[in-house]
Amino acid sequence: GYQAALEELGIPFDPERIIKYNDDNYQDKVTRLLTDCEAISGLIIMDVPERIYRLMEEFKKYGREVPEDLSIVGITNRVSDYGLTCLLPDYEIYGRTAGQLMIDVIEGRISEPEEKIIKLKFWEGTTCGEMKVNLGEVG
Repeated sequence: GYQAALEELGIPFDPERIIKYNDDNYQDKVTRLLTDCEAISGLIIMDVPERIYRLMEEFKKYGREVPEDLSIVGITNRVSDYGLTCLLPDYEIYGRTAGQLMIDVIEGRISEPEEKIIKLKFWEGTTCGEMKVNLGEVG
């Protein structure tokens, strides 16, 4: 979805800017990305709030303040005390939807994979500043 959204806006997709939390040297890769690329003004980080907070503290060492220089949105399992702006998956809906799909397969109502879109809840914290890029002018 991320890659398709960028391409739709005419923004080139760079796989080097995707860092998975279970990558070796996860924190080093994020820090290197921020120090090597001043143009980055925002991150979407899928992790637990405590590790996201530690990354935010690390960014300060490189002169990148949140939200003044860098906006952060976490995709995480809960709202935190850190003021993190986040998207919150509803795991109950995930489970219910997955369970219903399994029942539908077992009972023969569906035989092909189905795409289900499950909305995330948005919680506005204090980690997002003003947008620094006019997307209408990109690409």
